[in-house]
Amino acid sequence: MLLGSNKAIRLAGGALETFNILSLKLLLSNRANWGRFSGAVFREYMRLVGTDRWSAASIEALVDCSLGRPIVLEHLPGEGIYTPVDELAYLALITASINPSRVFEIGTFRGWTALNF
Repeated sequence: MLLGSNKAIRLAGGALETFNILSLKLLLSNRANWGRFSGAVFREYMRLVGTDRWSAASIEALVDCSLGRPIVLEHLPGEGIYTPVDELAYLALITASINPSRVFEIGTFRGWTALNF
């Protein structure tokens, strides 16, 4: 996977690395979700292969989830930037495990992601 600041290059690298007929079909039928497909395929590949040049780990391997802190995900009706629920849950688990005194969010249009912490 190519890493860099140019989103088009990252998407092209991910597409080349994980290209298959399904990704082409998704590109033609639902272009909005096509960019997420290569990431999903890569994460599943890493789950199956275990180790490779790149590594993947479970959330439990990255943060201490042994305390069983509850997390709450809020839903607000209306427009917003779509964030998958699993990604929100991972961010909430990380935030709960480090227990910050402040959360500063950069990057969402309306700031709705921060409501989940």
